[in-house]
Amino acid sequence: MRPYKAAGLLVVPAAVLTASVAAHPEPVTAPPFETSTLDGGVRAGDVVRGAAFPTKAGDLVGFDPTADTLVAQAAAGTELTGLDAHTGTVRWRRKLDDAGAYGTVLWSQNDLGAGSVLVNAYDRGSRAAELAALSTRTGETRWRMPLSARTQAMAAGPATLVGEPAESSSPMRWADPRDAPKTTKSPAPARKAEVDRVKATPTSWGPHAKKDAKKSPSPSPSPSTKTKTKTKAGTKPTPTATPTTAPTPTPAKTDDHTSGRARIGHTDEDAGTVPTRDAPDPGKINAVSAGDGGRLWSADLPEGCDLRAAAGDGKTTALRLACTAGDRVEDRLEIRDARTGALRSRTALDPAADDGGLGLLVRGGATLVRGARTFQLFAPDGHRLVQRTGDGCAEYCDLAVEGGVAVVAQSGAAADPTDGALEAFALTDGAERWRADRTVRALVREGGRLYAVGPAPQPVPFTAVSGVGEHGLSDPFATMLPAGAVPQRGTAMLVADNTGLAWYRIRPVEQPPGYLGGATARPDPCTAVPRAEVTKRLGRPGGSAHRDDTTTCTFTSGSKTLRVEVLWAGTDEPSAIARYNVVKGEDIERYGTVVVATRTTG
Repeated sequence: MRPYKAAGLLVVPAAVLTASVAAHPEPVTAPPFETSTLDGGVRAGDVVRGAAFPTKAGDLVGFDPTADTLVAQAAAGTELTGLDAHTGTVRWRRKLDDAGAYGTVLWSQNDLGAGSVLVNAYDRGSRAAELAALSTRTGETRWRMPLSARTQAMAAGPATLVGEPAESSSPMRWADPRDAPKTTKSPAPARKAEVDRVKATPTSWGPHAKKDAKKSPSPSPSPSTKTKTKTKAGTKPTPTATPTTAPTPTPAKTDDHTSGRARIGHTDEDAGTVPTRDAPDPGKINAVSAGDGGRLWSADLPEGCDLRAAAGDGKTTALRLACTAGDRVEDRLEIRDARTGALRSRTALDPAADDGGLGLLVRGGATLVRGARTFQLFAPDGHRLVQRTGDGCAEYCDLAVEGGVAVVAQSGAAADPTDGALEAFALTDGAERWRADRTVRALVREGGRLYAVGPAPQPVPFTAVSGVGEHGLSDPFATMLPAGAVPQRGTAMLVADNTGLAWYRIRPVEQPPGYLGGATARPDPCTAVPRAEVTKRLGRPGGSAHRDDTTTCTFTSGSKTLRVEVLWAGTDEPSAIARYNVVKGEDIERYGTVVVATRTTG
């Protein structure tokens, strides 16, 4: 659920899953949220802690707000778990590795709002492969689709893109070549001619749950890339790319393009039916509803091209195709209407321009093509607004549309907390409207406002929140969250740490002048620690004091030195105590309203 992790595409063969097992819940009391207030202007934000619960979940797959369910996979990758999103109660468990059958969560899926979590499954014995959609409410199979060894499936927001290269195209490279079938086509999984009907068993969700007797598979972790980048300001956007024409996509016969509904209605999860959907023909790509598997539209997959990445938001779908012609390799970006498949633009990308890999992100209709050292921004109509080299998203990226601008957040490298930027580009011509050298891990909407969330400027050891607007952003406000907190996307902000999960909501605050919402001025680091304490640390009176910068002072006496760094200064002692309790450690101390980090050497 991270806003955007390093690029890559996991393409694996896909088998039938074991039945979902209802869990015995152990409820945790959840404190209520405090609601946000609405008023005009761009304001900084504080955070209010809501529900919190411990969990052993190793990796969050996504959050379904319609079912109030978090889906996570065990750290060992052997099990999927559905958790009540505000108590941590385990609603269902689904085994993902059994008797030669295994599977992987479709890791590109960050939107579970359609009620499905998608799993590529494969059985080594029968070499049967399929894409299975599991209900976020019950963990049971909603629909399935047989896959060949060459089919590529990936999520694009509420839709799923399934592509089958033409017969003459070069075969896909498997994640593990030992698992690749010897033929380019795998036999379809053996099933009854009619829709399967299975016995129902009671669960904690709904009156019944389907019992699937098939075996199940095991997820693997999503790939990541960690490469340091530096950001340049003032780079001009490239000229607008001219959209090209392509064969008109074929929508499903009864598709309602105005609503984007699939031709088949939503699956009745309590009816005990598991529909089987048709896989795409060779040389085709199908967009199907993640909710029920019904086809939204179909388009030609060019000869020699593989579908390598996809992203979408329900309005816009972006596809990255890797195409070969002789010894020449070309990456192509296609931007299409998510409901009809109509082509808005096609742009050639240089696959060698960024060896960190190219990834996609679609928000508010705009598309971000990102790499470790590059990024390109496309408007909702498909024309290219910005092309940058030297800038990129080594760790996390996020994108949001606010008014007439697209806001791009580049977090920079984890090893360099200053390597980040927040920029706003006009949706009309790509002109840079404003820029801030801020490390931002997520752009979060709360109460109708857009906020940038990330670590506060050094040395403050807390997460900071700024209001974001079309014409700029507010000064950051240091919250009570530690700087290392990584916000997850959701209807509110979900923060994961080593012990569990906690929900937070952002509320606008009046930003007082001064030190990140604390003291009215930065305290002098050379007077933050009482002189008697300095003498005690150094072993004798006297010595010299050197102010290294606005927050650090070094005291020297003989061979001993004492380094003092101001971490936080509150407006009053209670606020300083509260923040001290968050970050206190062996080398962190509080003197009145000032919290410092100290180190004695020599």
